[in-house]
Amino acid sequence: YDIIPVDLDSQRLPQDLDLLMLLQPPSLSEALQQAIQGAVKAQLPMLVLVDPLVQSEPSPIPAGQGVIDMLAMLGVGLEVDQFVADRVLGLQVTLQPDAPPIRHPAILGLTQQQLSSEDPITSGLDAVNVATAGALTIVDPETEASSLWRSSAQSSVLPITRLLGTVSVEVATSQILEEISSEGGNYLMAMRLQAPTQAIIVADIDFLFDRYWVNRQVFLGTELMESFAGNGSFVLNALDNLVGDPALISLRSREPSYLPFTLIDEMRLRAEAQLLSTELALETALEEANANVANWRGVALEEIPQAERIELQASLERRLDLRQQLRQVQRDLDKDIEALRAQLTWINILFMPLVLCLWVITQRRWRHARR
Repeated sequence: YDIIPVDLDSQRLPQDLDLLMLLQPPSLSEALQQAIQGAVKAQLPMLVLVDPLVQSEPSPIPAGQGVIDMLAMLGVGLEVDQFVADRVLGLQVTLQPDAPPIRHPAILGLTQQQLSSEDPITSGLDAVNVATAGALTIVDPETEASSLWRSSAQSSVLPITRLLGTVSVEVATSQILEEISSEGGNYLMAMRLQAPTQAIIVADIDFLFDRYWVNRQVFLGTELMESFAGNGSFVLNALDNLVGDPALISLRSREPSYLPFTLIDEMRLRAEAQLLSTELALETALEEANANVANWRGVALEEIPQAERIELQASLERRLDLRQQLRQVQRDLDKDIEALRAQLTWINILFMPLVLCLWVITQRRWRHARR
């Protein structure tokens, strides 16, 4: 593709465009707004990406007035101060090197169940990872649209202030999980417009960043990239479909097939919900014990007063005990899952061969009886 950047204060759009791609402009000049309106009337294909909160930048960037104006031209609405939180689709992420992974309800892993199977852009994708995505709505009755991404039934729309407070991320995510409703959900996060023009609208920008879909490694001086989600394929599919022959979309290479174990995933979610509060309490107590030990780091043991020495020894013992309890809690998370896996293993190893043997014996006896 030949990409032509357009400044926000430009007076017009370049000539002979095949597609207009818009990414979260903070503001638009009046002349540029009129130019975009003219492009909509001329039915120029568009790929529009907006986000209520871009978290992949050094400091979170909220959506500006330019986002609202841009969507209004297409008859689409977005609550720029709210994001979609999902209890089922939240991914486990590690926010700090030494911290255990937590399930983040704002960082979602969309699977084939949430991606449209009827649209050629998403029908061949198995997973797309998004972060702090917004919920799109149709505000103009003349706008014709179809769904590309949706959240699960266990999702809610919450204020972005839940992610910008002073509390720790662990506490914030725990509070968000408690606020998510078990009914409703299925919020629209990406859509295809047929009118007033052909357009793809996505309520997320973070999914473009590498860390959500690709690993980069340098091997013998060569940078190698390995994708673990279909974010990049989604963008290329959208461009191909909007500016090229839709029949060519089927020729694009597909991501590796992902077949989820839904029962195991549900068991893991239930176990995490039951043990999350216990794990948070243990981590808080462990941080306090570590702080007490750190206060005396570098001080010789004989220089520590007797009372403080007893307290230090108690903190060391408590720290060991808390670490053991925390490891036990994390082992308990997988106890039921391992039991289920053991049952499935025995079924595969013993039960199915036994059924096959019984079937063969029955067939032989039946044939012998006939003879």
